[in-house]
Amino acid sequence: MNLLLAIAERLFAENGVEAVSLSRIVDEGGQRNRSALHYHFGSRAGLVSQLLHMRLRHINAIRHQYLDRIEQKGQLGDVRAILLAATRPIFEIVQKEAWGVYYVQVLAQTTLSPALRGSDATDPSVWDGLSRACELIDKALPGVPTAAVNRRFALYTDTVIFSLARVLREAGKEGVTTTLLNQLVDFGTAGIAGGANASAEH
Repeated sequence: MNLLLAIAERLFAENGVEAVSLSRIVDEGGQRNRSALHYHFGSRAGLVSQLLHMRLRHINAIRHQYLDRIEQKGQLGDVRAILLAATRPIFEIVQKEAWGVYYVQVLAQTTLSPALRGSDATDPSVWDGLSRACELIDKALPGVPTAAVNRRFALYTDTVIFSLARVLREAGKEGVTTTLLNQLVDFGTAGIAGGANASAEH
């Protein structure tokens, strides 16, 4: 089924998740059983959910490795270092993995429309690297209310996803540079840690 997932990922990225028929995915996968996708995934949302979970598990593991290094280096009070550790993995998969470009495009679509992922989209086991990063940032910023940190971190992660999707669409893989990574991390650091009116956010 990994072959069908990879084909679906490419087609969804190139044409839009809702614009690709399941029968086209089956055809391009060379499957004789036209009900194969329905049997294994149940629906389009189930297929997208399995696809994202497969990729997120890989990225999540890398994210934990970077966060482990932050702890080992004694950088738990460094918001920028934590954000960099949380953000670098998605840049690396775009640069190093053949599926990285497609994944980001699919993730951006499903971020705007969570229904595309179905009810299993929020499995915490594939997001706990981001949760860990947010908790570390919250501890590093005792002067900023936790609710404000959580909200700002969510805005930052969305910004990263949509920024990458836009750059990939306009400039391709070559646009996903270390400079872009650092610009986004600097932006996130200032946005999450700054602001005198944090207590007024809701």
